[in-house]
Amino acid sequence: MDSFGEGAVLTKEGFREWLSALGKEYKIFGPIPKGGETAFGEVSDPVLLEMDLVDSLIPPTKFFHPPKDTLFNFKYKSEDPAKGLFYETTPMPPPAVESRIIVGVHACDLAGILLQDKVFYSSRYPDPSYIDRRRNTLIIALNCFRANEYCICTSVGSGPEVKEGYDLALSDLGEEYLVEIGSLKGAELLQKAVSRPASDEDFRKKKKSLEFTRKQIVRHMRTENLPAVMLRHLAHPSWKENAARCVSCGACTMTCPTCFCYTVRDELDIALKGGKRLRQWDSCQLLEFAEVAMGENFRKDREARMKWRIYHKLCFWWEQFGASGCVGCGRCIKNCVTRIDMTQIVSTIRETEEAQEEVKS
Repeated sequence: MDSFGEGAVLTKEGFREWLSALGKEYKIFGPIPKGGETAFGEVSDPVLLEMDLVDSLIPPTKFFHPPKDTLFNFKYKSEDPAKGLFYETTPMPPPAVESRIIVGVHACDLAGILLQDKVFYSSRYPDPSYIDRRRNTLIIALNCFRANEYCICTSVGSGPEVKEGYDLALSDLGEEYLVEIGSLKGAELLQKAVSRPASDEDFRKKKKSLEFTRKQIVRHMRTENLPAVMLRHLAHPSWKENAARCVSCGACTMTCPTCFCYTVRDELDIALKGGKRLRQWDSCQLLEFAEVAMGENFRKDREARMKWRIYHKLCFWWEQFGASGCVGCGRCIKNCVTRIDMTQIVSTIRETEEAQEEVKS
């Protein structure tokens, strides 16, 4: 197989045997059970993979922009009585990332990875650590044949079918997987599997299953002309109403596939002779996030912080990166302890907009 768009079919047993064989060349990661949830982690045995998942607690973007990353080490060099301690730094080389495969990435999470590429890979200031991790990772995506009450991928055009950015894409046909090729590397991987050519009937099954998934998605968000509509309602009453329920825990941002904010801090050893500088995930929903020198805080109240997150996703991402910052995974709703729903806020604002237009006419 040397062209994209071709397909092959593997039995599920053959798929597991294929992954086991690939595990001799690559580290394999995928959705596995963890603490009552499904989490992406290293797969010791393909039997453990939960390939029927709807979502994972933390999206697989963590493999490229990890929760904690060491930028450089430093150590004590000398001491000047007038100026204090002096340290010399040791730049960190790009992380030694083993060749790896991430299995079971859904369309919304794959869209999140492609959006984070705009931030860390193809931006004005590319991040070498991110780039190294991306180049050493192959993605075996998984089309969604189940949805939950929080999914809105159809509203933002990210799913349930994977469309780009994958090396291979799987579709569950019951006792088999349809495998489609998305890259030359993916084609090379598939050549190592025991498979049969995909038939028109296999693709019809895939299409039928995806149509069923779309019908399962009951939550929707109207996105036409959305940035302009939202910006006309910065003082809408729904902001204050929802902010009264927000506890500023940061769960919405920590589980979002496109959030990329981080803070930088130093960790010293106990003797103060050295340490390391860390880049660590941060959240715009936390009180200290927008605090600057002398204690000034640009988003001190909870309403301002909540509004910032939603406006960034639905409006300002378009200005920065030419795309929506929401990929429709629904994690921000599912993981919010008070179930603040961005789609409901949008719906309420649109109702107000339409009512105002009706009065004018």
